Amino acid sequence: MPSAILRLRLGPKAKDYVRILGKGKKYKRGSLTFKAGTGTVDIRVEADDAIALLASVSSAVKQLKVVSDVDSLFTKQHTKHK
Repeated sequence: MPSAILRLRLGPKAKDYVRILGKGKKYKRGSLTFKAGTGTVDIRVEADDAIALLASVSSAVKQLKVVSDVDSLFTKQHTKHK
């Protein structure tokens, strides 16, 4: 069973990212598990095959990008109204 672990250094917002994303996600041929560390997010990916592994990694990165984009938008709006 192919697997991967990604460790992303996201700083103090790492725990917020994991709180928003949840503990993980199960797909038909793979799964993601998110875990917050000190300033990091660890993503464990398990899959039935290499193609499913790549698809699951891609999904995890897309989910993080959405959270990051919303955070940036909120920060810009919040700063603008100060």
